[in-house]
Amino acid sequence: MARVIPQGGGEAISSSPSGLNYAFSLVRSDLARGGNWLELYWGATNSIAAARPKRAARMFTFDLSSRWGPWPATYPLYHKLAWLSDRKIAFLWSDGKSPMRVIAVDLPSGTISDLINHATSINSFSVIGRDTYAFTAVPAQSPGKDSASGVFVDTASAYQFLVNPTGTAGVPLNEAQLFVQTRGEVHQVDVGHLRANWLVDFKPNSVGSGGVLMAPLSDGVPETWKAYEDSALRATITEFTADPGSGSIQALAYLDAEKARLRPILDAPISVYRRPEVLWGADDRPLIIGPTFLPAGLKSVRGTTGEALAAIDVTLGSVREIPLPQGATHCRPIRWIDGKTVRLTCVDASLDVSVPSTTDSRSQSGEGAVTEPFMQRADMKISIRQSMNDPPVLVATELKSGETTVLMKIAPELDKYRLARVETFIWEAADHRWEGRLYLPRGLKPKAGFPLLIQTHGAPSADVFALFGNKDNMGTGFAAQPMAARGIAVLQLPDIRGMGASPKEPQLYAQSYEAAIKILAARHIIDPLKVGLMGFSRTGWHVEYALTHGSFRYAAALAADNMTTDYVTTTLFGGNTGEYALDVGATSPTDYKAWLEQAPAFSISKLRTPLRLEADSGGYLSALGHWEMFSVGRQLKLPIELYIVPDVEHGNHPLQNPVQRLASEGGAVDWFDFWLNKHEDPDPRKSEQYRRWRELRVLYDRLPISP
Repeated sequence: MARVIPQGGGEAISSSPSGLNYAFSLVRSDLARGGNWLELYWGATNSIAAARPKRAARMFTFDLSSRWGPWPATYPLYHKLAWLSDRKIAFLWSDGKSPMRVIAVDLPSGTISDLINHATSINSFSVIGRDTYAFTAVPAQSPGKDSASGVFVDTASAYQFLVNPTGTAGVPLNEAQLFVQTRGEVHQVDVGHLRANWLVDFKPNSVGSGGVLMAPLSDGVPETWKAYEDSALRATITEFTADPGSGSIQALAYLDAEKARLRPILDAPISVYRRPEVLWGADDRPLIIGPTFLPAGLKSVRGTTGEALAAIDVTLGSVREIPLPQGATHCRPIRWIDGKTVRLTCVDASLDVSVPSTTDSRSQSGEGAVTEPFMQRADMKISIRQSMNDPPVLVATELKSGETTVLMKIAPELDKYRLARVETFIWEAADHRWEGRLYLPRGLKPKAGFPLLIQTHGAPSADVFALFGNKDNMGTGFAAQPMAARGIAVLQLPDIRGMGASPKEPQLYAQSYEAAIKILAARHIIDPLKVGLMGFSRTGWHVEYALTHGSFRYAAALAADNMTTDYVTTTLFGGNTGEYALDVGATSPTDYKAWLEQAPAFSISKLRTPLRLEADSGGYLSALGHWEMFSVGRQLKLPIELYIVPDVEHGNHPLQNPVQRLASEGGAVDWFDFWLNKHEDPDPRKSEQYRRWRELRVLYDRLPISP
């Protein structure tokens, strides 16, 4: 299916500086060539005829990844359209086999040129001002250490050591170098005691002289930062102290483009696991940030727990806390309402708050209204119209009349399929209100109800079409509509925001799975004896926990490219002193009681469900992330398998290459169809797959009903 790559704020359409033109990127898979086509479209907003999209460029990429770059060119995190003028756009690009660079496309002519071309792969960039850009690039490889006399290991992560035992790259895996390019001249930025970081969160100021970003520390954590009460932050600091290369503790910093220098502007930590939002104000004063920790000297209750909202004068370095109503949590600034008021989005609501002055000599009220980019009046709005049951179309809405015209079907190939009906499903469990989406197969419902697959890791809102259930191309293995075509109902589970790391997290999700099953079974929609469970990334841990600690016996399960809290695995990855310790409630790496009680692998003898583990990224060494569960499970003769996607050395989290995605998603469909429907695809190319699974079925049939 063709898909539009979302831009900033989740919007699919990017508007030019004047507002009179628009552009968007479309991705089409090409299985025959083993990659994706990126198509760049644009149009004007002054008439329906001018608004009809015109293709400015069409380029092919294998959309593969590697440890040192390039990263997949169409992955939404990296593919952001940046306007250089009203008819010229820049973005990161690679064909998947050459270094990532920044290209510029002249929209009317379709002419493509290099904007930033570096000796190594560029992994992020931002437009600061006219002919001024910031970018980060992968460091050049160095000869490495002489191993003739042996090698001293200087990292707690076995994975990081094994992929680079002699330091041939010379820097940590997540390291980058920061540069400023002005009128064609490139200068490396002096980062001081900080480290360069990707510019995903970079926010340039309005005058084109610099911007702010979150930059990792390069050495020790300041003593004052160790006094904060937040347990997750303390664990992250412990993790960083053990392995500074992790980059898990960061500081808010200002990039001065003219001096090519990076300096911290907030004496408080930022955890990579809980990143704040930043918003510039009028005349670039003040800068609003939240949710955040605040300097210890401010003696702020919210500031010690990372739930504060603050205003910062970048020039003077002054910081003021912005008062928030009691009960408001995880509040992020969205936009200025006027020169004094900022709109926030919080966990349960949106609200407007007044911003205090950050200077003694000049109040915020004297600055007037917030400066917005110059926008001419457009005659229409261009947007993507869709719903959970309606595939996306590009539409133009005339602002005066409100009349809407369809300009383009994004995925016309879906017209030939009879898709499953999708509806919102709401239930209560574990003191939370859960709102997911339910995919119901077409045709007659079996007497006992449909088999059910619970997919995790976030349900899109009702106004978003999702062929695979989760936000399309933001997860691996998910395949809601293909599952429904095999007669399997799918419940796409939402994520709960603002939850701190603790053993309660997987318990809460396990309770939500079981509560949903009971409700759907009571309504005779699903067969409770045929329920599957699938997770990806963090929710793969939730799945493993539910299988080994929950009370419900699932008919099949899959955990793809997931994190885990298993003791050996987290030790190998150098994470048993940080967040993973919090996940199991451990106070230290030697708090074995907590690990024994909470880690899924230590309870794998209770597994009564066929389990497929999948590795998608990080090369063959990523199998280490599943090894404890897989190895012990095999030794206990449990129905468990470990699958590694094709060309995993160039895989990504999540996968973007269509050959890899088909292997992952197709394998998931076959897996659940086999266990929930007892069905085998007659394709002879899959005969070996089903031979393995029939052997697993023999092991499954031998298991006792309860541990």
